[in-house]
Amino acid sequence: MGSAYIEERSSAKCKKPQRCRQGHYSGSTKVFDWSPIRTFADGDNEMQSLLVKIFIDNLERDLADLESSFAADNYEDWDGFAHKLYGSCSHMGAMTMAELCGLAQSLNGQEKHLIGQLHHSILQEYRKVRSVLQPHGTAA
Repeated sequence: MGSAYIEERSSAKCKKPQRCRQGHYSGSTKVFDWSPIRTFADGDNEMQSLLVKIFIDNLERDLADLESSFAADNYEDWDGFAHKLYGSCSHMGAMTMAELCGLAQSLNGQEKHLIGQLHHSILQEYRKVRSVLQPHGTAA
């Protein structure tokens, strides 16, 4: 996705302020912030590995749903899956992905070109998140 779009969207006045305050893409966050998972695991390395695995598994399932709704041009469901991903990524530490999903959920179904750009950016960011986390997750 072009940085010009991201910068324009981030600085534009938002029609849904509650979403924009949380969803603007700053481009300055790291791929993953470990502090939420470390807090949840409370020093237990096995628990941390299990949380990473659960997070990756849930991301893959939710992204498959996002992909299916996108392929079917079902932007109402797509928005719902973007919202779900925003929440889980925000709570678990995938901050850039959360920002992209937050921005995605602020779009409406008429913005198909922008939805397409954000969709591909979310998938691209997921690959980065997975590459950081996968070595730390336990096998099933």
